[in-house]
Amino acid sequence: MRLGGRGSPTEGRRGYRPAALGWPSHSRRWPRVVSLVILIVVAAVVVRLITLKPPNLVLRAAYTTTVRLPGAAPRPAWPADGQAALVVQGIGSLGSAGGEEPTPTASLAKVMTAYLTLQRYPLSRTGSGGFTLTVTPAEAGAQVQDAAQDESVVAVWRGSVLTSGSCWKRC
Repeated sequence: MRLGGRGSPTEGRRGYRPAALGWPSHSRRWPRVVSLVILIVVAAVVVRLITLKPPNLVLRAAYTTTVRLPGAAPRPAWPADGQAALVVQGIGSLGSAGGEEPTPTASLAKVMTAYLTLQRYPLSRTGSGGFTLTVTPAEAGAQVQDAAQDESVVAVWRGSVLTSGSCWKRC
């Protein structure tokens, strides 16, 4: 017996389309419907999230922001000359001395230069070690120009040989 042809038992049924002719049966149609419904729901959620306005957040302190320690306030020994300040991270400024006028950082630069030089060329107790510098004509000329501009200089001459020990004695 042939299915779907003349003389078949399903020949007279209205709307019957066999699966062999390319029409999906009811059992193969429901996964497509479920997939379409899931796609529509996901699209709706995405659209809602894109158009959603963020809520207004309110920030409140959960604990007190001031802490009192027992005892007297610290009284640092401030320097008589120069400027100083004492700042503790998380607490803030504990005071300052010496005014707030701007000062040049030349002394700090000299100290850092000396520190880095000593790290690279450490001195020994016997006087050996360290470094040796020979003053070039350009460096001697720069020393004269710096002195004319009221810069802090050490007198040097072209061809002078300076050792680390003599540099420390001159500074």
